[in-house]
Amino acid sequence: MIDGYSNLLLLCPTHHTIIDKDGGAAFSVEQLIKMRTRHESDVDAKQTTHDVQRREASERTLGGVLAWERKAGVDAWPSVALGLSHPIPRIDFDDRSLLLKQGEWLLGRWWPPGTPTVSRAFANLSHVLGVLTWAMEAVLESEESPAGTRFYEARRQYKRIGWNPPLYTELLNEHRRDCATLWWLIAELTRAYNFVVDAVRQDADPYYRFDEGYVMLYEGDDLHARVSSPRYLPEEAAVLPHDYTLQQLVEAIRTEAAAHHNNDAEGIDLNVFRPPFTSTQA
Repeated sequence: MIDGYSNLLLLCPTHHTIIDKDGGAAFSVEQLIKMRTRHESDVDAKQTTHDVQRREASERTLGGVLAWERKAGVDAWPSVALGLSHPIPRIDFDDRSLLLKQGEWLLGRWWPPGTPTVSRAFANLSHVLGVLTWAMEAVLESEESPAGTRFYEARRQYKRIGWNPPLYTELLNEHRRDCATLWWLIAELTRAYNFVVDAVRQDADPYYRFDEGYVMLYEGDDLHARVSSPRYLPEEAAVLPHDYTLQQLVEAIRTEAAAHHNNDAEGIDLNVFRPPFTSTQA
C-alpha cells in the first residue's frame, strides 16, 4: 500500500530534494530500500529494545498522520470552512465528499501503543467530524449552478411559504440557529485539527508541521473574512474527547439563544460559546 509503513521513507529537506530530482530517476526503489534498511540497522545497534519500539511507534504514527493529511486535504480546510461560514453556508460537492471519506478513514484507524495523546486527538477529530456530517445532512440541500456544478447550501424554508408572518419568523429563527450550529462545528473541527497537530508534536515528532504551522480558520464571506487559528485551552484538551450528539448541540444553542432573549441565535458569540457538554470537569 502506498500509504503503508513499509513504503515510508523519512528524509531531511535537503536529501528529499536530492532524491526527488528529475522524478527520482537517479535512485531505484531497491537502492532506497537498502539505504533505509542500512540506516535502521545502524540506529538499532545503538539503541535498547525500548528505544527501538518507541522509534517504530513514532515512525508508524507519522506515516499514518501523513496519510491522513493527504486523504483529508487538511491544508485546503480554510477555504472549505470559509464557504461553510458564509451567511448562507455552502460547500462544494467534492469538498463534502472529502469530509465524508475522511470520516470513514478515521473510523477504521487505530494508533500505536505509546501515543496516547495522538489516539485521543484523532478520536476527538472523528467525533467532531461525525457530528458535522450529521449537521450538514440536516441543514444543507443539494443545488446546481447554471454551469452544472453541484454544491450544497443551507436550505431556507422561510422563503418557500406564503404570507404568514408568524411562521416566517419561526422558520427564519430556526434557519439562523441551524447556521449557528454549523458555524460552531466549523470552529470546533479546526480546534480538533490543531489538537492533532499538538498531539503529534507531543507523541511523535516535535517538529511536525514546523513549516506549515497550525490550521487556520477563515470566517465570514469573501469580502470580509476573519482569520484565526482556534485551539483548545490546555484544560479543555485534557478531557477530550467529549461524547455528544447533534441534538444536544442544537438544544444547547437554542437554550443559549433564549438566554440572550433572542431566539434566532444572533446574540451568541460563537467564538467564546462552550456548550455544557464541553465542561472541563473530567
